[in-house]
Amino acid sequence: MYKIKNGNILRLADGTVIPKDESNSDYSGYLFWVECGGVPEPEVSLEELASNASVEARLARDAELARADIQLLKVQDGMTGLGTQKAWREYRNALRDWPSTENFPEVMPVAPDAK
Repeated sequence: MYKIKNGNILRLADGTVIPKDESNSDYSGYLFWVECGGVPEPEVSLEELASNASVEARLARDAELARADIQLLKVQDGMTGLGTQKAWREYRNALRDWPSTENFPEVMPVAPDAK
């Protein structure tokens, strides 16, 4: 089995990076494998994509938690039109719990000022 990684051919059995050189016997072996129907694994696997999505979602959540803290302080200071203290506290709790829900990382909780 092979994988394309950063434009190179990686032989998964031993981790060898195979140069694209037709005089190289490993490259010739790879080409024969492809001719016989072999399909290399994609550069980014579904697991890696899911992991990347989780990391991005957690970063977005952390930024939103910081924004929620500021919005809550504004509401506590008497600003109107942003929602209630209770709504912002519930939202912060929902953000903290989000990674452990079945909606993670697809559906982030909705902020009180977005409703």
